[in-house]
Amino acid sequence: MSGLPQIRALLSLQRKAMVNAFREHAGRNGLGVSILISTLWCAVWLSLAGICWVTPHYIGVADIEEALPGLLLFAMGYWQLAPVVTLSLGVSIDMRKLTYYPVRTPTLFVVECLLRIWTGFEVIIVLCGLFLGLITAGSAHPVLLAVALVMFLTLNVFISAGMRNLIELIFRKRLLREAVLVLLVTATVLPQMIFFSMRFRDVAQSAVRNQVEIPLWMSPPGLTAAIAMGQATTPDVLIFIAMILASAVFGYLFFAGTNRLAASESAADQAPRPAAQGAFDKVFGPLTALAMRVLPDPVGALTEKEIKYLWRSPRFRTPFFMGFTFAVIAWAPIMHQVQPPYGDWMRASAPSMISMYAFLLLGPVLFLNRFGFDRAASRFYFWMPIEVGQLLLSKNLATAFFCYCELFLISAICAVIGMEITMRSVIEAVFVGAISLLWLLAVGNQMSVREPVPSNPDRVSHSNAGNGLRGIVQFFAFPLSLSPVFAALVYRFFGGSDLGFVSILGGAAGSGVIVYYLSFLNASAYGLTNRETIVSRLSSSQGPLAAE
Repeated sequence: MSGLPQIRALLSLQRKAMVNAFREHAGRNGLGVSILISTLWCAVWLSLAGICWVTPHYIGVADIEEALPGLLLFAMGYWQLAPVVTLSLGVSIDMRKLTYYPVRTPTLFVVECLLRIWTGFEVIIVLCGLFLGLITAGSAHPVLLAVALVMFLTLNVFISAGMRNLIELIFRKRLLREAVLVLLVTATVLPQMIFFSMRFRDVAQSAVRNQVEIPLWMSPPGLTAAIAMGQATTPDVLIFIAMILASAVFGYLFFAGTNRLAASESAADQAPRPAAQGAFDKVFGPLTALAMRVLPDPVGALTEKEIKYLWRSPRFRTPFFMGFTFAVIAWAPIMHQVQPPYGDWMRASAPSMISMYAFLLLGPVLFLNRFGFDRAASRFYFWMPIEVGQLLLSKNLATAFFCYCELFLISAICAVIGMEITMRSVIEAVFVGAISLLWLLAVGNQMSVREPVPSNPDRVSHSNAGNGLRGIVQFFAFPLSLSPVFAALVYRFFGGSDLGFVSILGGAAGSGVIVYYLSFLNASAYGLTNRETIVSRLSSSQGPLAAE
């Protein structure tokens, strides 16, 4: 194949870019943390693979083969849906950096498929464990099982490539990306709402026992299981092969469409449209104007810039919309099912609890990397006659503005779906939100100046290699910073008095003010001392493969 040298060159180039990124972080312990997190993540999936290996020896091959369609359905659902739900689309080719190179689209598509294999490595590890378990336990069709699993993985690779590029095409269109997000969230409403009904539970149990009659030709996991157990007919095999070919065409067409779009894009195409700016000014114009009047310059002007820029960023708007839609949908059914008196308390405190969850969703774009969207433009801040503290303050004020918008939208959505939202619960949410912001901003200010990472505001998701420290802060330290507020909520959950609840919140507020103030001063001083390093890191770029 003439494209093999180009494929090797692309993969080698990306490998070197990732190694350089790890070396860049090695001096700040980022390398060790990244290796630790990656090792723990792989250990979890290797443990699951080990369980799949030994299970057939204990419960028998026949029972595992009976449950094989359900297991494969779960594997396929995780592979295809997990990147969409988490807004982490995996490693993929950055077309804008390869547009001007003489690389044919089929060659790039091969690289894309290889990257899709890497994105689904967790599923592959588990399926390998299942395969070894069935073989060593005495499966009667080892060759058919291997062939069926290879066909199943091939199908998923092609579908994953097509879905990833379909999502990329959708989210390049302004307004359409928000509409599609709402549709995706709406699609999760029905299963989430009916999950707690008895009838749904009966259907789910029947599905697990493979007692729900689904035509075999409609189910790739069912066809895979039939082939693996030697029960598939010739038409079944032909249908599955046709599915693989159709998924390959699906993946290639959308990949080629993304490639053509990247080739035709220009800087002017990415500029915000006047209509979008006008719509924003109609909604938020009076509020941003008020910020200009109340806040002294340059803080007022910087705050207005931050608010407008964030709203025009798809990378920000996507988790912002998820905060008052998906977060409510995820928590409302659970709160409705909890019996009194705990259920009554949870429903009354719904705005507070859901808002804190929404704040965590906004963490990567609104707290932990506030200079990420500035990228190389951050050097302009150090040319201007402003202090780092003024810049951080303006970013913190813009963060508080959007967090309170999120909070009030969550309260409104909770009221619309029938939850008993009172003025007391909204006022409580306002104070709980303020205390949460103190702690979250204290962590976010430190991470923003110590671990800044360039982030593309036009992409739905974006991350760089070697950011292990940011990852561990995001998933552990960041939620842990809310523990003072959680302590107050847990105290009241177990029957504590209102006076004790208010007292704990007051202590959390007082300590939060002190921690935020000290963190703010330290982050400002660190940003001033290390401004050259910050600008250098924000001006760096990835290789031809973007980690999403």
